[in-house]
Amino acid sequence: MSTVWDRWRKLMETGTTSHLEKFEDTDGFIREQFFDDITALAAEICNCPTSLISLVDTDNRKLLFKSMYGNMLEGYTTFPIENPAHIYCVQNVLNTTDNKLFEVRDSAEHPELSVAPATSALGIKFYAAMHVIVDGIKVGSFCVMDKKPRQSGLDDSQRLMMETLCNQLNAHIRMRCEANEALKEQEQLLDRRQHLSILAGTISHDVRQPLSSVILGTDDIIRRGYKDDNLFSILESASKIKTIVDKMLQFVVIENDQSTKELGNSKEQLRPQVVNNEAVANIHKSDTIQKFLIVDDNRTSLKIMSEIIRSSGHLVKTAEDGQKCLDLLNECGLTFFDVLIIDEEMPFLTGSEVIAKLREMERSTGTRMFVISSSGHNDASFIKYIKECGADEVLMKPFKRDELFRMCGISIDKKLL
Repeated sequence: MSTVWDRWRKLMETGTTSHLEKFEDTDGFIREQFFDDITALAAEICNCPTSLISLVDTDNRKLLFKSMYGNMLEGYTTFPIENPAHIYCVQNVLNTTDNKLFEVRDSAEHPELSVAPATSALGIKFYAAMHVIVDGIKVGSFCVMDKKPRQSGLDDSQRLMMETLCNQLNAHIRMRCEANEALKEQEQLLDRRQHLSILAGTISHDVRQPLSSVILGTDDIIRRGYKDDNLFSILESASKIKTIVDKMLQFVVIENDQSTKELGNSKEQLRPQVVNNEAVANIHKSDTIQKFLIVDDNRTSLKIMSEIIRSSGHLVKTAEDGQKCLDLLNECGLTFFDVLIIDEEMPFLTGSEVIAKLREMERSTGTRMFVISSSGHNDASFIKYIKECGADEVLMKPFKRDELFRMCGISIDKKLL
C-alpha cells in the first residue's frame, strides 16, 4: 500500500503549478467576490467558522489561498508544505480518488494530522473537503473547518450543498481557463497584426519609396534624351522589383485584415469573470474588445492592473517607462490602442510628459486616445496640471478596483458617443 509520501512524489512528478497558471498567475492571487461568496455560503450551510479554497503549488511546495472565510487562518496568503502528511489540503488531494467528500471528523484520531503543526497551532479538529479541479487535474481543496470535532460529520443536506457549490466552483474555473486560453490566442493575433503592420511600414518606407524614386529619376533622365541601354535595364529591373514589392504589400495587408477578422471572431469565445460589482458591467458596454496600453515602472503595480483589465475580457500591452510607451505608439499607430493608463512618477519621462507628447502627435492625425493618469499625488493643483497636460481622468494610488472599472467604463462610453 502506497504511503502519503509515495503519492506526494507522484503528484510532484505530475505537477500542479502549470495547470494552476492556466487559471491564474501563481505569483499572486487576486481576491474575487465570486470565490468569497462560495466560501461564505459553505461556512453558513455547514455551520463552520472557517471555509477555504486552497490550491497546491508543487513547484514551490506551498498552499495558495484563493479565498478565505473566517479568521482561523487570518493573515495567511500562503502556507509552506514541509511535510505533506501534515497538510489537510494535501491529504484531501492525495487520499481520495474521486470528488466525494473527504472528512476528518476528529483530528486527534487521525494518525498523521493529529501531530500536524496546523492542528496544534490553529486548533483544527474537524475538516471536510472536496477537490478543486483545473484542466482535469486535482490541484486543491474546497473545505470547511471547525475547532470542535464532529463525530457524525456533515449531514446529508450539507454534503449535497458542498457538492453543489464545488461543482459551481469547478465549472467557473473551467470557464476561466477557457477564457484565458482565448485571450492568449487573441494576444498572439494582436502581436501578429502588430508585426505585420511594422513589416508593411518597413517595406513601404525602406524599399518601395526608394524604388519609386529610382524609377521616376531614371524615367526623367530617359525623357531628357539620354538613351543609354543601361538606363533602360535599370528602369526595367526597378519596375519588376516594385511590382514584386507591391504584391508583398498586398499580401501583408490581406494577412493583416485576416488577423483583424480572427481577432473579432474569437471574441465570442471569451467568458468574462463573474464579479459582484456594478462597475464591471461598464467595461463590457462596448461590443468590441478594448485594447489597453498600461505604463508603470513598478512591476507589481503593472502586473496587478494588467490582470484586473485582462480578467474583464480585454487586451493589454505594457511598457515600463515613458520612452517605451512612445516607441509602442509609434510602432502600432496612434489609433491602435483604445485606452492609455500611465503612471506619473517614472524615470526618463514622466507620465505628464508622455501625455503631452501624445497630444502633440495626435494634432496631425485628428485622433484622441482616452488617457488615465495614475499617481499618488491627490492635491487639486496636481490633478489640474495633469489634466492640462491632456489626461482625461486621474486615478489615485492606491486605487480600488471599482474606481479603475468606472474610469475604464467612462472611456468606453465616450468612444461610443
